Amino acid sequence: MDKAYKIVWRGCGDYTDRAYFESFLQSVTQGGRVLEELNLPICEPATHPYFPLDALRSACGGFQEAAALARRYGMRVGINQWPAFGAEEVYAADDGHEMPFGPMVGYDGRIARRLACPTSPEFLAYTREKFKIYAGAGPDFIWIDDDCRFTHLGTVQYPCFCPRCVAGFEGGRFASREALVDALNQPENSALRRKWSEYGAQRLAEYCKTAREAVEEINPAIDVNLMTVGYSHTTFSGDYIEKCMAAAKSRAGRPGHGFYWDEEPRKMIDKIMEVARQVQRYPAQVLPDVQLEEDSCPRTPLNMAANIRVVLAALSIWAGCNGIAMNHLPGAGGSRPLAYSRYEFDLWRHRRAFMDQYLSFSEGLPALGIWVADNEFMAAGMDTKEKGWFHEDDPDYSVEKVNKEWPCFGSAISADPAHAYATLLQGKVVDTYSDEQIDEIFQKPVLLDGMALEALEKRGFGGRTGVRLAGRRLGLVEKMANAAVNEDFSGVTRTGIFHPTYLLEPLNSRVEILCTSPIPGAAEERPCVTRYGHVTVLGYSPYQFTGTVAKQTQLRNLLRADGAPVLLEPVDPYEISRVSPWVRGNGNRVSVLLVNTGFDPALPFEVCIRGSWTQASLLLPTGERRPVAPVYDGSFTRVRVEGLAPWDFLAVLAGE
Repeated sequence: MDKAYKIVWRGCGDYTDRAYFESFLQSVTQGGRVLEELNLPICEPATHPYFPLDALRSACGGFQEAAALARRYGMRVGINQWPAFGAEEVYAADDGHEMPFGPMVGYDGRIARRLACPTSPEFLAYTREKFKIYAGAGPDFIWIDDDCRFTHLGTVQYPCFCPRCVAGFEGGRFASREALVDALNQPENSALRRKWSEYGAQRLAEYCKTAREAVEEINPAIDVNLMTVGYSHTTFSGDYIEKCMAAAKSRAGRPGHGFYWDEEPRKMIDKIMEVARQVQRYPAQVLPDVQLEEDSCPRTPLNMAANIRVVLAALSIWAGCNGIAMNHLPGAGGSRPLAYSRYEFDLWRHRRAFMDQYLSFSEGLPALGIWVADNEFMAAGMDTKEKGWFHEDDPDYSVEKVNKEWPCFGSAISADPAHAYATLLQGKVVDTYSDEQIDEIFQKPVLLDGMALEALEKRGFGGRTGVRLAGRRLGLVEKMANAAVNEDFSGVTRTGIFHPTYLLEPLNSRVEILCTSPIPGAAEERPCVTRYGHVTVLGYSPYQFTGTVAKQTQLRNLLRADGAPVLLEPVDPYEISRVSPWVRGNGNRVSVLLVNTGFDPALPFEVCIRGSWTQASLLLPTGERRPVAPVYDGSFTRVRVEGLAPWDFLAVLAGE
């Protein structure tokens, strides 16, 4: 069944300016439709959680006029509600209003005058009336924005520890905020931290449930949808995505993550992986309508190239989205307020055929690749010995390190543990898993860095790797050993400055030494990269400075041995380009989205798809689908790609 990639505009300047709004509608419909849907914001006002209800009714009148006009152009129109709980003083203008609700309280006792606690009965009663007013304005849907959360709302840190929230936790067994915070900081209390995270999700879900019930009183057909945030942003509220979407009965989702400017375009990989992790948690009823948030914050359209937005949209389909919500038009003003957007609108029209065909072919296929292990309860499992609990900025728990180079040199990564062929353990992520979960991870091939080995040893799982940690040294080099995966690069060295070398000691003779580190002033060389069955320990700068032919050859051969479903092989082994593969597939069909993440044109390479595939085609950015003659080599079906322009994309489609 053919699918259409949905393009939505989230806000469009001052839609109460009739001339401006109509010029916008004309721009996106003349010459071929660009948009299907509009999310019109009602800010109440800006960052304050309290907006007098009579003033809100007046604002909804402006929405109704704009919605009626947009519907004449054939669009669905909804309300983007913002803010949910408000924003603390660092963001909020002092408009003289005092909110008539209980405020949020940080773990340190700081009180937020402009941030309502979502457990406050007065605030929930106000929320009910507010959403009834929204529903009475007749939107097709209402969005709860991503400030439905307990972090990054201003200067107050890790709320809410107000007396009501403290009393509602664990049957009120903690006499005070101070006693509860002290208990949460104790290293041995990870189970308590998880319960607090779950409690945070429950409190957020109660807000969403209140909004849903209010809308149902007026018109049950109006959807209440949820924008979410990624787990590198916060895991303080654990499984809030699942709980909040269930409470709101959401039928659409909008996964967000910061990628606001394109001075570092490869940062879009961080965003796409975070989006994929969120979509992975979305319930089934949401999956038909998942809209990537494109946010050139703060609505500065010239700070991101239109072509980068289009690349982001293509990647969003791999991540599980079937649409994109734009948020970068300027407000009204000037004689031609939208003239600059003509190129961008035309670009979307010219790329729609690609988006639609890639989506139609890929939808429903699981993501394939290396699962970059993450955990929605990451915060609950972190080590609190040194800094206490209330921080999530520890790079030792980052799941983003691999994004820097591996995908850009042809390694397919994924956020889907169920369909991954291997798992990558970075840093201390294993701290956040139970013994049973670690056992399950080792049922598939595993790649891990030196810090992950150290964490596994502390948990008693070091023997699974075939080695033990024998020390850490700065200033060493990596030297390729005489191993089959290294081909003819034995003796070639690589320097990874800034990072320590994790020296390894094999525990038995079945451990294969892939790289060593010569010790200055001594004749010995110590192993730093090893392989034990299908467990590979990468003890030497595994995520940075990997851009050498020898290292990329080694990694490609390791992934081939682990069962990679797709590999990229340069036609000339010494001409490796920065092409990033994003794979979805099953036994009947496979799609491989290819993005050139470099500033040089990609040189010829082959897309190697495991198994025998008799049908294959190239889907070009224009939407042209060009059949190709695949070649089966006994293990992989090979499709040759002659090149790819910088920051351009195409897809290889194999099967039905």
